[in-house]
Amino acid sequence: MAIDSSGASKHYLKMKIESASSVGLVVILYDGGIKFLRKAVNEYKEKRYMGFVDHVIKAQNVIRELRDSLDMSVEEIAPQLRSLYTYMLKRLVNATVEKVTPPAEEVLSMLESLRATWDKVRAMAESGQVELPKSNNVLVRQELSKNSNRPTAPSISIRG
Repeated sequence: MAIDSSGASKHYLKMKIESASSVGLVVILYDGGIKFLRKAVNEYKEKRYMGFVDHVIKAQNVIRELRDSLDMSVEEIAPQLRSLYTYMLKRLVNATVEKVTPPAEEVLSMLESLRATWDKVRAMAESGQVELPKSNNVLVRQELSKNSNRPTAPSISIRG
């Protein structure tokens, strides 16, 4: 009897997202981007170039979500993050067009560094060492699709 690990992992991720703090959601996005780029590099090493491209595109989608959901009214950091995410996206386009791993590995390293920083912020907030603004740094919302009455996937808005 086979166990449906895909369904279980999707359920686990859903529960993890629903119970995450606002900063925790940002960490989850970084985890996804990191996972996809690690898989991309592995696919390349195995000479599975279509798998490489597929995983790089998935990482691009994560980075786009991070970039596009920035609240640009937070002038201290949002413009710098936006520029950084845009740079990452350009590097990943280079990786897919040229079918080489160095740009993907560069972005992977950047995501790992950013993830570590956000994880420290999360840990400090959870331990009470820092207080985050009460107006969620990250807002998860579900919107109705313009073309149907069905809700779209949750989107994440990063504030700050």
